[in-house]
Amino acid sequence: MSETPKPSDPKSEAPKQPNPQQEIPEEEDPSKYEDYGDVKIRRGGRNIKVDENEYVQASPIKKGFNAVTAGFRLVWWGSIAYLAYTLYDYKTNPNKKPTNTVDEYFLEGAKYVDGSYRKVIDLFTKPPSEKLLPEIPTEMYPPGFDFPKTLLINLSGTTIHSNFQMGKGRELIKRPGLDELIKIFSQRCEIVIFSDDDLYLLQNLYMKLDPTRQRISYVLGSESLSLEGGKRIKDLKYINRDPRKVIVLENDPGRLPLQPENGIFIPTFEGNLEDNEIYKLIPFLEYLSHPSVKDVREELKKYGNHNPGEKFLQEIEKRKAALSQRRSGGFGGLLGGGGRQQGRAPAN
Repeated sequence: MSETPKPSDPKSEAPKQPNPQQEIPEEEDPSKYEDYGDVKIRRGGRNIKVDENEYVQASPIKKGFNAVTAGFRLVWWGSIAYLAYTLYDYKTNPNKKPTNTVDEYFLEGAKYVDGSYRKVIDLFTKPPSEKLLPEIPTEMYPPGFDFPKTLLINLSGTTIHSNFQMGKGRELIKRPGLDELIKIFSQRCEIVIFSDDDLYLLQNLYMKLDPTRQRISYVLGSESLSLEGGKRIKDLKYINRDPRKVIVLENDPGRLPLQPENGIFIPTFEGNLEDNEIYKLIPFLEYLSHPSVKDVREELKKYGNHNPGEKFLQEIEKRKAALSQRRSGGFGGLLGGGGRQQGRAPAN
């Protein structure tokens, strides 16, 4: 007769050791849960384990309607919209007067916003100072003294040609007559280098053009230009000089679009050492620098802004020829009159 096997005693059985090679399923990994008694919450997620076989997705927290918050947002966005409208109205009609206190308040805010915006834009598009040149020390001159003209000279393309050569680096060629121009007019004008080159290059050129630092008064580089339409230009209103006494020597009229009446535009210098444009211009500049010329713009209007030196020399030659003809005609008339006087019969 076979014996019935006895049920095993659970207390006597040895506990089962987990197999380290056996991978624990993710949902059964106890390290991913925080035990709160009957409820286990999964770390890093919102799944709540109610028991071993069921998961419940936690629902998002629902917030009730807050009238105060909604009212604040309505006032906030409404104020911004009204300020934007006021700013647009101010830009299109700057002379419009406010009709009430609210409009006046928003108008002041629109002016402040527009001014702040303009300051940021001007930081990148305007010169660093409203006055690029210092004030003229009038107290150092006697009353009625006529301060000399100001001659602004551009370098690259106008009086200097830059050429890069392999193995030699950058080669700078001065336009013939530049040294004479600076030497002559340093005694007649206030000479200012006003070029679109960077300041480092200008300082090197300045030392070569004026080693004694007694002929060139100031040096202004590309940082002193304005940005208009994506192009760097020269705006003479920042020069801090009387525009009637400012002469600009340039090769590109596009760099002087706001005050072209002050410009003398000569052909671009390409490094030709036979060039004589400056030599042809010196007599005309001597004429402009004379104190009797009160407004250089009127004289440039008469002779033109492009190559006025040639037209001025042609007029000088015409005047010389007319004067010579007048002198020769007067001398011939005097001889002719004397002959007739000698052949006249004496009166009885």
